[in-house]
Amino acid sequence: MANTYVDVIKKDAVINVPFTTNDVSALQSILIKQLERKVSIDDKSWDIIEEICHRIDKCAKDQNLTESKSIEF
Repeated sequence: MANTYVDVIKKDAVINVPFTTNDVSALQSILIKQLERKVSIDDKSWDIIEEICHRIDKCAKDQNLTESKSIEF
């Protein structure tokens, strides 16, 4: 079976990611919803989380903080 590789953030990497006050407010809003025991995260919250995760991944790649790892299914 052929190996499958994925790019991952290096262990213990320190990634510099710029956040605006709007980003922080959006994340705080999501966290507050969870503290209030909302059953699920709404689509807007998922979009915010996915966008920020994408930015983290991009910043890690731009800062040479990713590596290719072999995975097994």
